[in-house]
Amino acid sequence: KLLSLLVYPLSLSLLLCLLALLFSRLRWARASFYTLLLATAWLYLCSTALFANFLMGTLERGFVPRAMSVIAPADAIVLLGGATRGDTHMGTLPDLNQHADRLVHAVALYKAGKAPVIVLTGGAFEDARPEAQQMQDVLAVMGVPAQHLMLENKSRNTHDNAANTAQLLKA
Repeated sequence: KLLSLLVYPLSLSLLLCLLALLFSRLRWARASFYTLLLATAWLYLCSTALFANFLMGTLERGFVPRAMSVIAPADAIVLLGGATRGDTHMGTLPDLNQHADRLVHAVALYKAGKAPVIVLTGGAFEDARPEAQQMQDVLAVMGVPAQHLMLENKSRNTHDNAANTAQLLKA
């Protein structure tokens, strides 16, 4: 885990700044200047939308969205958790995060008749309400009947989601 921190732009830039400080102490002014320049340039580059979009594009290039018409029917749609921030104190629905598009896509698949049931996955920590139940509330507002939803609310991670959902679907 420590080695992976070196890949993050801020961590790498800070390490380069420390290296520049070391070069400065050794009176290597030119090396110190260029190392500090590299740290600043790297941090700036990684902070731009252009670079972020380029990186996302390289990751998403192999997963081009498909038209709904070419998606084959299935027995169930599995909707993984990770789309909510938890229940809100003021509202009746959970607070959604940047991954909430998975909820919309699951409902689109369901309404297109691609599967008769949606399996909602996601457990909870301690006294919180399971994420599967939170997503159930949102899908109800989106028009998915409760009898077409199955809840897997014991999992804490993606591996548990897969294992518990497999057991649920086999039953």
